[in-house]
Amino acid sequence: MKKRFTLLLIIVAVMTSYVLPISLHAQSAMRAADLRVALTSLLGEHVLLASAATNAALHGNDAEFQAAAAALDRNSIAIADAIGMVYGQPARNAFLPLWRKHIDFFVDYTVGVATGDTTKQKQAVADLDAYRQDFGAFLASANPNLSKDAVAEALVPHVMHLASTVNAQAQKNYADAYAEIRKAYAHAGDLALVLAGAIAKQFPDRFTGMVDSPAAGLRTLLTSQLGEHTVLAAMATNAALQGRTDEFEAAAMALDNNSMDIAQAVAAVYGKGAGDAFLPLWRSHIAFFVDYTMGVAAGDQAKQEKAVADLNAYRNDFGAFLAGANPFLTKDAVAEALVPHVMHLASVVNAQAKSDYVTAYNEIMMGYAHAGELGGVLASAIAQQFPDKFMEQSMPMAMPATGHAGHPEAAHHFELHGEVLWMVAGMLGVLSLGAAFLYLRRRKESRKEVNPVS
Repeated sequence: MKKRFTLLLIIVAVMTSYVLPISLHAQSAMRAADLRVALTSLLGEHVLLASAATNAALHGNDAEFQAAAAALDRNSIAIADAIGMVYGQPARNAFLPLWRKHIDFFVDYTVGVATGDTTKQKQAVADLDAYRQDFGAFLASANPNLSKDAVAEALVPHVMHLASTVNAQAQKNYADAYAEIRKAYAHAGDLALVLAGAIAKQFPDRFTGMVDSPAAGLRTLLTSQLGEHTVLAAMATNAALQGRTDEFEAAAMALDNNSMDIAQAVAAVYGKGAGDAFLPLWRSHIAFFVDYTMGVAAGDQAKQEKAVADLNAYRNDFGAFLAGANPFLTKDAVAEALVPHVMHLASVVNAQAKSDYVTAYNEIMMGYAHAGELGGVLASAIAQQFPDKFMEQSMPMAMPATGHAGHPEAAHHFELHGEVLWMVAGMLGVLSLGAAFLYLRRRKESRKEVNPVS
């Protein structure tokens, strides 16, 4: 049984790739936990997309910048829609231009850094400071549980970390850049908790339960960590495919730090032994995506097919394991739920290799969204398994129906190819990250791809 518990949490890693902001569609009542997860997801996505956009701009990749900026604006609209679901259409319409304005100020700051224009940088900082006050006033006018000064102060880390990200990106100090991105992403969750708590307190009849219950915390943690994994993985493959060695190494390190954080979450529930067993297994899953990226970059169809087969076996074996470990999940449902995880990340790599950034960012956003479904299901299963530890469950009771199982291409690309040698693959996971980049650098020929997402 101990082994089963150890492997149960391993699924957290497998599912590590996307965060679906919980829909705030009008309804008579929803869980306060849903509100917290939704805001955490949306604000976290904002941070990651903004960082990707500034990075593309500083590298002079206009096509990628335009695609990232468009994705970022879709995120802005989604945040405004969430505000509108709570406070009405007029509030939504007032919020959107205000939110877009602060993004424009970050663009101004990035331009100032890129051109060495200190005057422009200082003006952008002043504009951001004024924006914090305006944003605080806006929220305070809508919610009596928030004050203008408190909101303005709460936004300081957001401005500070994103500005520091831009500075580090411009200096090509990618270790610092990714460290700041991760700090900004974590702060987005802190801010979401404050906002969700204030809204739930303002409308207790509309938002039931507690935003800070153990179950809500578990669900938020898993969806946040899985979403972060998705975008960091996409940033790493993008840097590798564009031949940016230093950035690839920093992104890979950030990705591995995220993996260790997930392993710590596993250990917090199931004990240190489970966390120790989880980490190499999760790293092996990342290694399979590295193999796929290498195959795409080299035009090596056989390598791509092998990577897809390995990922295929990974999800099927996880399904079998989880069904035996948790009575609230089934093998087929888990395996089916993992199809979008593989499909979206593979599609991101394919698009990045073609410099089709519109498709790449669309797939990143869909992948990030899918992590929310996975995180919610995992948190639900854990909460039901340990009701004394995780009270006030507010998660979905079944694996999401993805609709991919019957697709002929999915059936072709996701057959079960036997058991994976888990521990051996796990030990090779991190080593593969480093070896992958050297391989990618040497293989810039024609790019043929095996598309497991068609």
